[in-house]
Amino acid sequence: MENYKKKCPHCGSKSTLPFAYGLMSDEVQQENAKEEKYVWGGCVIHINSSPTDYCNDCKKSFGVLSKKLNNKT
Repeated sequence: MENYKKKCPHCGSKSTLPFAYGLMSDEVQQENAKEEKYVWGGCVIHINSSPTDYCNDCKKSFGVLSKKLNNKT
């Protein structure tokens, strides 16, 4: 993602990528290997512990996925 510029809290770099979660096809994985749009986080999402972002410079993950509450009844 060209405009993805989250700042790494560990080293201050803006060379970061978002994590993507879920089952991905071989085609999607090959496309991402060429374009590096995201870091694959696996098939299982752990609310309040799975990271949201990855730093390409210091190789550390940061951010935490949290459950968004829906106000509709």
